[in-house]
Order: sequence, then structure tokens, then C-alpha cells
Amino acid sequence: MKLATQSLKDLQGKKPADINTYVAQLRVQLAELQHQVATGKEKQTHQLRELKRAIAQAHTVLTAKGKEQ
Repeated sequence: MKLATQSLKDLQGKKPADINTYVAQLRVQLAELQHQVATGKEKQTHQLRELKRAIAQAHTVLTAKGKEQ
């Protein structure tokens, strides 16, 4: 499974609505990957950690943008 994560600098340049859309996409990917790991179709479990980290980074950027305004 190919992960569609963005760099932190890319996230900082986006609008909050775009970041929320990005987080929603990541959550869908995470749910799909968790299902694949549980059924034994996916062996690369490190991708779970990468997706969770990308979601946390996006939330951090959202929080920082909220404090700027």
C-alpha cells in the first residue's frame, strides 16, 4: 500500500479546511491498513505508525494555525 503523506512544510502552507480533508483521507487509509494487517494481507506494519504520525503532525499544524489567528 502506498502512503500519501505530506511533509510538514507543505502542511504549514495549507488552509485549515485543506488540512482537515487531508486528515480525513489519512484516517480512511489507516482504517483500510488496519483491516489488511488484521486479515494478514499486509505485512508492512510499520506503515500504521507512519500514518498515525502523519495524522498527529497535521493536528499539530492545525492547533498552531488556530493559535496564530
